[in-house]
Amino acid sequence: MLRSPLRSRGPRRTRSGGKSIAGNWSGLPDSFTRGIDAALNRRDQPAVGYLFKDDQYVRADSGYPLPIRGNWALFQ
Repeated sequence: MLRSPLRSRGPRRTRSGGKSIAGNWSGLPDSFTRGIDAALNRRDQPAVGYLFKDDQYVRADSGYPLPIRGNWALFQ
């Protein structure tokens, strides 16, 4: 499941709770629909989210998944 916080001036809230990734996120590789290891967004790119599974990650752009090795120097 993945929750997405609403951006508002008040307390942080979610739209309607968690939703299953499978069937709700088109275009994800099969391995990601069975679960993810981590998710994050960067302060310098708040509209872009990253999902990590095993040794790959996806981003809210086409051309993914990509290997973590060689693309995330901080984690090597």
